[in-house]
Order: sequence, then C-alpha cells, then structure tokens
Amino acid sequence: MREIIKNCEGFDRIIVVTSNKNQAAFWRKRLDGVKDQIIGQNSKIYVVLEEWKAGQLLGTLNAWNEACKEEDLDALLENGGKVAIYHTAGLG
Repeated sequence: MREIIKNCEGFDRIIVVTSNKNQAAFWRKRLDGVKDQIIGQNSKIYVVLEEWKAGQLLGTLNAWNEACKEEDLDALLENGGKVAIYHTAGLG
C-alpha cells in the first residue's frame, strides 16, 4: 500500500456519498487527514450529500453527476484515471 501511495498509483478521485452535513464534514476531515498515508497526496475528494430518498443506486449516480459538475470524470477515466465511489448514506 505504501508503494502505491508513494508512486501515485492509487485513486485519483474519491467520491463519498453521505446523508448529512455532520457526516460530510467527518469524511472530508478524515480523508484529508490521511492524504499521503492511505490515499495519494494529489487525490481529489468529493463529498456529496444524498438529500433525497431515492436509494443507493440513484444516490450514487447523483453523486457522480454532482462531481462531474466540478470536473470531467469521464475524460479522467478515458485517460487512465481511477475513481472510487463510497456510499455511506442510508440506513443499511
């Protein structure tokens, strides 16, 4: 794992879907705090609130769309970039 981080081979973007502002702040702080240890120093983090009762699939797709408003993630993937999406919202 350390070699992956050292060589910048991990995820380029991390999207976290969460259900409230407190959890969003937690994940932002937690992930920023482990840059260059667990995730790469240059990894960009998006934290998206799921503010609707649509379920995990639609919430995850919504998070992708929200992150794409900030940058073209499709182009990133087409050029070999790596994106992780973690869905922490919901009740189970």
